[in-house]
Amino acid sequence: MSNTHTNQHSYQHSLQHSSSTMSERKLTDQEIQDISYRQTWQPLLLLNTFRLLLVILLAMLFVISRIPINADWLPEIVNNIGSKVGSSSVQLFLASISSYFLVSAIEFVTIARNWPTFRAQTVCQIILDILLLTLLMHSSGGVQSGLGMLLIISISAGAVLLRGQVSLFLASIACLAVMFEHYVSSQANPAINFDQPALLCAAFLGVAMLGTSLSRRVAESERLAYARGQDLQRLQQLNQMIIQNSTTGMLVVDEKRILQTMNESAWLLLNMPSGPINRQLSTLSVELDKRLTAWLAGQPIHTSFRVQNDGADLVADFKKVVKELRPSFLVFINDITMQKQSAQEQSLASLGQLTAGIAHEIRNPLAAISHAAQLLAESPDLLDEDKHFTDIIQRHSQRVNRIIENVMQLSRRSEPKKEWLKLDEWLQAFCDDLPASTAEKLKVTATDVIIDLQVEPKDTRLLADPVQLVQILTNLCENGLRHSLQGQGICKISIMAGIRLDEKGVVIDVIDHGSGIAADSAEKIFDPFYTSESTGTGLGLYIARKLSQVNGASLSYRPITAGGSCFRIRFRE
Repeated sequence: MSNTHTNQHSYQHSLQHSSSTMSERKLTDQEIQDISYRQTWQPLLLLNTFRLLLVILLAMLFVISRIPINADWLPEIVNNIGSKVGSSSVQLFLASISSYFLVSAIEFVTIARNWPTFRAQTVCQIILDILLLTLLMHSSGGVQSGLGMLLIISISAGAVLLRGQVSLFLASIACLAVMFEHYVSSQANPAINFDQPALLCAAFLGVAMLGTSLSRRVAESERLAYARGQDLQRLQQLNQMIIQNSTTGMLVVDEKRILQTMNESAWLLLNMPSGPINRQLSTLSVELDKRLTAWLAGQPIHTSFRVQNDGADLVADFKKVVKELRPSFLVFINDITMQKQSAQEQSLASLGQLTAGIAHEIRNPLAAISHAAQLLAESPDLLDEDKHFTDIIQRHSQRVNRIIENVMQLSRRSEPKKEWLKLDEWLQAFCDDLPASTAEKLKVTATDVIIDLQVEPKDTRLLADPVQLVQILTNLCENGLRHSLQGQGICKISIMAGIRLDEKGVVIDVIDHGSGIAADSAEKIFDPFYTSESTGTGLGLYIARKLSQVNGASLSYRPITAGGSCFRIRFRE
């Protein structure tokens, strides 16, 4: 059981780190914070960086315009602006530019700490921009200096970042500041008119209104995108839930047949493989890889396969998916074991009901035939060379009777009455009773029947129906003794039982010393009415497997390389 939990943990861990095409990873808290930062604080940081560069540029222009050097190599516009910077009041310019630099430096710290709030910082920065840029404009000759145009950048940035009526409020403050500055300047120079500041104020309001409109559209688009993203995420989660909870196993392999991802049903159907997700398909199932090869070659792939001998009967289907010019393959795996079993059980149950209805009609003439053959064999007038015909009649009459009994048993199978068995003691009692009941069928003496019993550990306990377990083991042991006698001339089998860690439970192995079973017949031996013996009914192994299943066990055939056969009953934990 611990191995199962370990494999499941390994599967889930690998699945989380695989490049899954079936699901999308949910955002972590850190990623959500990063997105929020990029949408708010990062633009504010860029605005403050622009503010600092502007301060440095204005300071450089002020210094260059006042150093007695040949500045013919500078562009004319630089010389014109530089001559205006600080032209009205050097002291006011230096105080304003120094304050601007200090404010910009402090704002880097407040942005880094995200305190105070984003909205409060943005409003304060825009107001300080309006105040300090107005002072710089006044110290450089007023509106005619052109520095008032820099206020448009601050107002447009505020409109985009703040997204609301507050941007119009900031534009109004800028208009009042420009008008007040122009009014102060007009006191010293009455010839100055108000046309230029009026146009500048109109530009402020126009930019604020346009920015507000654009910001609203951006906000609406963001809300719509977020809603669609949430819908998409819910849809992806729903798809993932459907895929993971689907009883159909689903795998994705690339063009090199390297597994990319699989759902839990596929993991269970493929016998819970451990290790990383990204591996060759053939390492998970050779048969599945062969069927992909056959599908690519256009060959039919309708036959079922098994991952292990006592595993489920599986069928596979494939779909090709092309993504970015790179093909990949969707593999669908379905378990048809229950379908096959249901079809067989319905057929045999119907046959059992039919047999039960006509059993009386068949057994009466069958008994008469058998009795007549017995009397005929005892007749003194019967020639010796004709006696083998009576033996044939007797043998086949008994075979027909066994077939009727077995088929009737299928229709009246009862629920198991399980109890705890001390496996060592119980099997020892079974082995003591078996030779006497089997010797007559095999036409040997009880002393000729050799059963080698090994149980490890000795204290192994098993929960099963003892009557049904006797029926299962009797069938397996009689078959094993018969094949050992036919193959090696000795009536010997081995029973090895106990707890097997690799099988995760209790197992009982019945091993014979015969010639084994051909590979093409091994897949059919558990089918009803399949037999290689002329005297067999073909229902013994089928009934034994069914009785194993109702007792929570599986019955499988395992070939032995050195010769012989092994039938294993594995009880799940």
